[in-house]
Amino acid sequence: LLNLPGVSPLANSIQDIGWLILHVKNPQKIIKFYSQIVGLTVLDNNEASVGSLYLGCTTTLEVRHGGVEKTIPKDRVERPDVWILRGYGFADFQRKMKINGVRLINELTLGAGKLNYYTDTEGHVFGFQERKAFEKDDILTHRIEDRVAKTEWDKINKVSDRS
Repeated sequence: LLNLPGVSPLANSIQDIGWLILHVKNPQKIIKFYSQIVGLTVLDNNEASVGSLYLGCTTTLEVRHGGVEKTIPKDRVERPDVWILRGYGFADFQRKMKINGVRLINELTLGAGKLNYYTDTEGHVFGFQERKAFEKDDILTHRIEDRVAKTEWDKINKVSDRS
């Protein structure tokens, strides 16, 4: 599995994050939202009251019955359980969310990228972040986790690294 250079690996008994669990009112409606609108892949273990979507590496988003619709927050800090997708193609993702009427909660421009927070159809908050590629003279792009993530992304997408 992926380890960051200079960071000790997890304890031998811990492999990686396995899944996030999202309790919702209507699992199939939420699974449809995250697969058709956000673009996550639905995994085989999909039933009426529970289903899973692929989040990358070894991580799945388990959508399980037992939650309630939430009021729409004014800011993502109002929620203690926000998760963020890291990706590229920020403008395309943002445009897709807008076209599909997905509610934007926060739109942040960070020193080394952009991060938007949205709500799904039941008011759960999730984010999409794009970090800048490594630039030798920009210290904000030197975070090791960003460099490793970009390297892995390029390998998967067969993009040559120009940094």
